[in-house]
Amino acid sequence: MNNLKVLRNSKRLTQAELAQIIGINQNTYSYWENDKVKIDNLSLSKLSNFFDVSIDYILGNGQKNKPFAEAKSYSKEATDLLAQIERLSPANRAKLSELIDLYLSAQDRKQ
Repeated sequence: MNNLKVLRNSKRLTQAELAQIIGINQNTYSYWENDKVKIDNLSLSKLSNFFDVSIDYILGNGQKNKPFAEAKSYSKEATDLLAQIERLSPANRAKLSELIDLYLSAQDRKQ
């Protein structure tokens, strides 16, 4: 049994809202939450980052906190950006995530 429902409820999100944030449809998310389908690795990573928990915790296999090796120290600029992002609605966070993906893809093509 995974911890997706507990995590989603802790953020007071519907399945549809969380699905939109990570870029999937609500039915897929529902299957994950009910352990009917395995979660792909990319989505596990997105969920881990969004909820700031370990992948093991999401899957119901471990501690909630990320291992020490995964802990990062962020610059003031990055911390300020994260604070602004947290103020966005779930729909606007999803749009921002898509924009960031586009910029990173363009950047990777140039290198």
